[in-house]
Formats: sequence, structure tokens, C-alpha cells
Amino acid sequence: INTDDSTALSFKNDYTVTINGTVQNNATGEGDGGYQGTGKNTIEAVSNTTIQVGPAGQILATGDQEGAEAVNLMGYSNQIINNGTIWADTNAAIQFEDSTQGNGSYAQRNIVTNNGTIGRNDTNRAAIGTSGGNGIILENNGTIQGGISLAGGNDSLVFNAGSTVIG
Repeated sequence: INTDDSTALSFKNDYTVTINGTVQNNATGEGDGGYQGTGKNTIEAVSNTTIQVGPAGQILATGDQEGAEAVNLMGYSNQIINNGTIWADTNAAIQFEDSTQGNGSYAQRNIVTNNGTIGRNDTNRAAIGTSGGNGIILENNGTIQGGISLAGGNDSLVFNAGSTVIG
């Protein structure tokens, strides 16, 4: 899927998405884009959504529009399992917008399990970011190219042997 200057996939709640190919956009124009109005994200969802990226899978945000992340999740109880590549040229590869919050419980935290590559071109800026909310659980077994920016929330970070963070 290549949608050029628009959001590729936009979901509300309770979805499971499996990516074994390439989902890409090239957001360069003005406008909020997408169902959520938070930028022309490649994939966006609200809550209770699972995104699984297979070994050959790629989620790419190749444009230069500020606010257009590869994956932007608005709510809670989301899970990303990355065995491939999640990449953004200009913005965070993964952003947790946290505009919809749950009850703050441990069970409602967003979860990222990285066994592949998550990154962005500018390693001095965040590849993964949050705006607060319930927090995230990040387990890295792969490579994160760029920083990790965590706002308020109850966050847990696990960096397993052999994992790398460049940023």
C-alpha cells in the first residue's frame, strides 16, 4: 500500500493488523489528514489495537510533513509487535498521542515489542515518543535508531542482550 500524501490505514478501536509487505506514505502537504486529525500518519488507531509487523514487513513514513508518524496511536491497550521495520524520515517512527486515556491501570498500558528495526533519519530526535497517558512497556530485542522520549505515565523499559539504541 502506498498512499503518497495521505494516511494509509486509520482505525478506531479493537483491530488486529498484520503487515507482511510494505505500508507507506509520503506526506508532504498541508493538512491534518487521517481519521484522527493528528497528521498524515502512515497507520493510526485509537485503542485496543494490535499491529504485527512480520520479518519482511515495513511501515514507512517517507515524507517531510511535521506530525506524520509511521505509527500514531491515540489511546490505550495497544500493542505493536515489530519483527520488520518501522521507519519515519522526519518524525517519530512510533508516537503514542495519548489523547484518549484509560483508567491508568497497568493492564491498559501500550506495549511495544521490537525484534526488528524502529527508527528515523535524525538519531538526535525521538524514534519512539509518548505524550503521557497510561504509559508504555517497551521491550527491545532489536535496533532502535533515534531516542526514546517518555512523558508522564507509568513506563517500563526492557533492553535485552544484543539489543541496540542509537540516539
